[in-house]
Amino acid sequence: MKPSIKITLNGKEYRLRMTIRALINIEDELGVPISQIPSNVSIKQACIFIKAALRGENDKPVSAAEWDEILDNVDVADLMGAMQTLVSEIGGEGGESEKN
Repeated sequence: MKPSIKITLNGKEYRLRMTIRALINIEDELGVPISQIPSNVSIKQACIFIKAALRGENDKPVSAAEWDEILDNVDVADLMGAMQTLVSEIGGEGGESEKN
């Protein structure tokens, strides 16, 4: 199983898993290959990455309603911090991942 990355959004712990399905969903939503995404991502791009990889209880993707609630309440710094953690992990730079 792919490693999970622990993050906290709105005071709740979630896990990020960058699966092949998540990568495909990101490319589909952005309309470009991952390799063409600049290193200085926008908030919208960060949201697309986080949403694709975000897992809630029982390692299931979060529901549309839960994602909407996260977006309505998340601090920009927390969201971008989660994105930095995700990029560090998938880029092989280390961080706090946990194998499931």
